Amino acid sequence: MRLILKLTLATIAPALLIWAVGIYSVQASRDSLLQSIDNASRARVAAVMSEIDREIRNRIAEWQAYATGDEVRGALRRSNEAFDEMPDRAAEIARREAAWTAAPREVPTDAMLQLMGDGLAQNLRVRIDELGRGKDEALFAEVFVTNAHGVNAVSYT
Repeated sequence: MRLILKLTLATIAPALLIWAVGIYSVQASRDSLLQSIDNASRARVAAVMSEIDREIRNRIAEWQAYATGDEVRGALRRSNEAFDEMPDRAAEIARREAAWTAAPREVPTDAMLQLMGDGLAQNLRVRIDELGRGKDEALFAEVFVTNAHGVNAVSYT
């Protein structure tokens, strides 16, 4: 081999090796960083999901306890009894539904005011306000308690 070829190879070979090792190092670092970010993200997502799940379960338990309380059960019993005594229950339900859907949202009807004005509705309003305290948005826009016939017995809007 000629001397010039040997000198050229001696100069280029280390540079190529350094370049190859540099590319390998960058790739290995990138992969390690991505895996580290992925693992940290998965752990954070799992923690947030667990927190959300716990909050949902707590809210469900609170609402179940509230829904089985004497005040709610009494209101439902009275509403069910009133509808059970109606001779033409289906017509009354249809009439109420038509009046409810025909009314402008901004102007509540007498029936709406009655559902929103009783003691249980006021209690419900206080409870929902407490649940939404400190939140940017309202937690619930509307809450309806319906009787066995699917008719609103109590309303919060």
